Amino acid sequence: MKTIQKILFLCVVIIFTAFSCEKENDDPDAILTCYDETECNNPWHRTPYDTKTISNVKDYLSSRDIDVLDIQISNDGVYESCRACFCKTGRRIKVKIKSWDLEKIKEENFYECNK
Repeated sequence: MKTIQKILFLCVVIIFTAFSCEKENDDPDAILTCYDETECNNPWHRTPYDTKTISNVKDYLSSRDIDVLDIQISNDGVYESCRACFCKTGRRIKVKIKSWDLEKIKEENFYECNK
């Protein structure tokens, strides 16, 4: 019985340690911003390849003196079934930045978003 208690105690310690380490790594100055990709009104070259688009976005934002911490592309945006330049593709570009770059990135049509 004592062995089971020791194992349970060890599991609880490991779980609490894992969660506390995760919180320590979070940057309190980081803000997640989003951009709803369009068919062709994006200020960077749009490609069907996420890795190339991520590179293009990072290069573009860096040229605007915006420090990019992380970029991801998801398909949870609004999709519009038209092909005009202003139509949304359904892809959402999520960029984590430092809080002091928020105003600059908003000028590039990004907005604050959650996850």
